[in-house]
Amino acid sequence: MLWEKYDSLILDLDGVIYIGDQRVPHAIESLNAIADKVRITALTNNASRHRSEVSKHLIDLGLRIHPEDVVTSSDAAADYLKAEFPDAKTVLAVGGQGLAKTLEEQGFDVVRAGRTYDEVFEQARVCDLVVEGHGTDTSWWDVTAVIWAIGLGKPWIATNRDMTVPLPYGNSIGNGGFVSLIETFTKVNPIVTGKPEKRIFETLIGRLGLSSPLVIGDSFQTDIAGARNCNVDSLLVLTGVTTRAMAIESGLKPTYIAEDLRILLNQNSPEELG
Repeated sequence: MLWEKYDSLILDLDGVIYIGDQRVPHAIESLNAIADKVRITALTNNASRHRSEVSKHLIDLGLRIHPEDVVTSSDAAADYLKAEFPDAKTVLAVGGQGLAKTLEEQGFDVVRAGRTYDEVFEQARVCDLVVEGHGTDTSWWDVTAVIWAIGLGKPWIATNRDMTVPLPYGNSIGNGGFVSLIETFTKVNPIVTGKPEKRIFETLIGRLGLSSPLVIGDSFQTDIAGARNCNVDSLLVLTGVTTRAMAIESGLKPTYIAEDLRILLNQNSPEELG
């Protein structure tokens, strides 16, 4: 079976395990059937929730996964700041509460955008850098805080460039939409820590000591490209944002492609594209 070639599975979540609050058909059952035989890990670009919330959500959905085996793009951002900006102390955090909590755990003083011009400008002035990620409450004030911080010469770290967030009602705008807006206005490109960049994969692989993982995702732009960047195998499942035609035309071919995660338990060899 496919999973027997690997010591671990690195799962994307949105579009692979769940869409909104709904379970993706066959995903959790297939993974639970092999959870005692291969390490199940999760890697998500969504920075709005803390990894403890993400793991609880997965466990509540019925997935057999250990909380320490979950890493978010907030974790990758925090690790990157510690390594590349060791003297930074104050971080302007724009996004969900999970981002702020992760940065605070790493010892940073976190400020959030206020709701007056004076507050926002002062926060942009005093911060050492700005980290921006997805948040459902992101406002004009938040975007303005990022723009003003960039204008003052502060480094800008974006957790990810995902253009869409899959929901049961259809796709909605992801953090990439805000990144594009800020780039257009400032003419500055961010440092990105999430998929498809190597940084987030290195955070998970380094923390957990993985040696031969298989990346499983629904997006060739993030999951499959990220696996390629790290020289590891990938499985594209057609349960989220990508169709078979899109995957073939992208040029970023996965190692394998399948309709859903039942392929992990199939005795036959999966379709290979890489």
